[in-house]
Formats: sequence, C-alpha cells, structure tokens
Amino acid sequence: MSAPKEHNALAFPTSLYDHALRLLRESPGGVPPRHGWFLHQEPATGEGPLSREDARNAVGEALAPLPDDPVTLHHRFVRLGIRDRHSRPVRSAVAELPLPAGQWGAARSLGRRLARTGTTVPAVAAGIALLARFGEPEDVPCLSVLGLFREFTGQAVDALDVLDRRSAAVV
Repeated sequence: MSAPKEHNALAFPTSLYDHALRLLRESPGGVPPRHGWFLHQEPATGEGPLSREDARNAVGEALAPLPDDPVTLHHRFVRLGIRDRHSRPVRSAVAELPLPAGQWGAARSLGRRLARTGTTVPAVAAGIALLARFGEPEDVPCLSVLGLFREFTGQAVDALDVLDRRSAAVV
C-alpha cells in the first residue's frame, strides 16, 4: 500500500458537523439550499433490519450506563446493529433516559462531543437528543448547523425550540 493510500486508510472520517460547515462555506453566498442537504445513505450490510422494538431495546442497552466518551457509544451502536435508519429510536431512548441531576453535566458534555465530533447518524442523533434535554444557549450554533442536514432538521428544530426559538424558526 502506498503512503498516501495508507494515510487515508488510517484517517478518521470527517465529523458530520465539520462536513456541514464545509458545505455551508462552499455554498454560494454561504447560504444553504432551501431544504438543506441530504447525507449519504449507508450501504446495505446484508443483515436484516432491526424491528422498531428491537432497535429501541438495543439503543436503551447502548445508553445504559451513559458512557463517558463518544467512542464507547459508537462502539456499542456498531456492536448492537444500530444504523443510520435508527435515529428515531435513538432520539426516543435518549428522551426517556433516566438520569439523576448529578449526571446532567456529564450528559451535556457527552451530547456536545457527539454533536460536534460524531461521524455517524446515530451518534449525532444521540448528541442532539442529549442537547435537547440538557443543552444551553452556547449549543445553539452547533444545533443550527446540524439542522441543515435533512436527516436532523426536525430533531435540531425541537432542540433549538427549547434553547432559542428564533434559531429554531430559521432552521
């Protein structure tokens, strides 16, 4: 394997947040398309899709206990078969996740890290869902950018509606 190919094989994928920022910079006048951008669709793995109930149970298992870092959650999602199409069960499970007040700061921190550095739809969906529950005004710019992806628009608007209704209306 040549050095450039080996380097690319070892490189981490770009976060979805960084991808959205790049698309925004490349847009004429820095204005996104009217209805935002679509993310690529993940290739079929040959595995049968999880049912809605199985996906919800798998997401609940991945979130309990809430990990300290995004990599752990990503590995749990992969191990349990949670894919891009499972963003709704991710959102629901995070919304119902029982967390004592003493863990809210850690949940907020994890949500920020997932939203800003996540490279998969389930990871970013979990980040947005955590910020919908525990976010603060400083999370508005990140949520606004992620809302430019059609896969996250509704979820980002719901999170922004709690934090900043004007930004929610813009997205």
